[in-house]
Amino acid sequence: MTTRDDFDRHLAAWFEASAPSSEPEPLLGQVLARTARTRRRPAWRIPERWIPMSAITTRSARVGQVPWRTIGLIALLIVTLVAGVLVIAGTRRPALPPPFGVAGDGKVLYSFDGDIFVRDSPTAAKTPLIVGPTIDETPAVSNDGSKLVFSRHEDGGASSMWIANVDGSASRRLDIPFAISWFEWSPNGTDLYVANEDGRSTMAIVPTDGSPSTTLDLGMPVQVPIHRPGYDDQILCKGQDSGGNWGFYMVGRDGLHPQRLDLDPGFRSDTDYLSHRDEYFSGPAWASDGRRLLYYTLEPALTSATNPGFRIHLAEIGPAGEVLSDQVLESDRSHDNEFNASWLPTEDGILFQVVKGGRHALAIASLGETLGTARDLGVHGADWISSIIAPDGQSVIVAVPPVVGGLQSMSMVDLKSFTDTPLDVRPDVTWQRVAR
Repeated sequence: MTTRDDFDRHLAAWFEASAPSSEPEPLLGQVLARTARTRRRPAWRIPERWIPMSAITTRSARVGQVPWRTIGLIALLIVTLVAGVLVIAGTRRPALPPPFGVAGDGKVLYSFDGDIFVRDSPTAAKTPLIVGPTIDETPAVSNDGSKLVFSRHEDGGASSMWIANVDGSASRRLDIPFAISWFEWSPNGTDLYVANEDGRSTMAIVPTDGSPSTTLDLGMPVQVPIHRPGYDDQILCKGQDSGGNWGFYMVGRDGLHPQRLDLDPGFRSDTDYLSHRDEYFSGPAWASDGRRLLYYTLEPALTSATNPGFRIHLAEIGPAGEVLSDQVLESDRSHDNEFNASWLPTEDGILFQVVKGGRHALAIASLGETLGTARDLGVHGADWISSIIAPDGQSVIVAVPPVVGGLQSMSMVDLKSFTDTPLDVRPDVTWQRVAR
């Protein structure tokens, strides 16, 4: 086989013939003419101005494969972090409302046939909350909306007080040293103030966390103990001195040295005082500032059908229990009685009850004006009308007693339009406050 050795010579001859080694004579002029007419590329589009050329021209090194064990550990770490976030979010306590003032409307609770039921709103469907063979009734939600107390009657036993979360969970019995006829929540829900109003001289502070209760002996019959807002060491209660005169007293959590508030000066000189003195000084209600105190007591009412009659007072109390002012709030002299005032959540007005000609009615009035501008809610009854104001202050649930026998009539009244909506709840209804 013969091998050719002239391949390089023939290839060079072909290149010379097909593509000359020198450029055509007019080519340089054409290139210069075209570049003169072409705009330069903007500098920001030139990669070399932002990235070193070595970074984009160097050959990439081969990346080694990540071990599956490392990938698994990373995945496990991510799952753990996500689960931790979900647990924290799930266990975070919901925002609580302030103990006084305007709040959001939460659930309504009440008892029926020995069980406690709950509704998302006064007109919503009812759902069982606490049920069983015992008789559970008179629920009361704490001011912060988180807890619930109720009374329980078991077969053959006396009634006892129980506490639970507002959802009905974690219920347990409270250790109260005596049978009670009155209780009041502390503003932050940590304590209950309880008393037996059968003439005893003792009251008790009952912690809701299960700690031992503290019994206070004031040396006089005690009624309606309530906390003074903003003053952790002051409790107001109604007491009766050795002369048989009732009044309001301030006392510390130690129960020592109760101090009588000098309210309604000269009340002992009222006409027929001695025959009515057990009816003086009732219905205390603090404003959230702990300085303004609503109460009602008997006053001479010569123009009313009955003399004397209940009238509402608004007093201003100093830090040490000194009475700075005390005025009678009278809306209509023709009323036989005006009493049982409650603060509206905005605290610029009150809801109260009046009696005229033997008929009870509810009225609302602004404190910025004279109570002569009080408006009748259109809720009338033959006896005491129970009421509970909505946390947002827009409505009130009322219980009107029947004329003869039967159940009380329940309804919700809008405090702006005074429209009345019938309700299928019971008179021991309590309304939860929630954060707005």
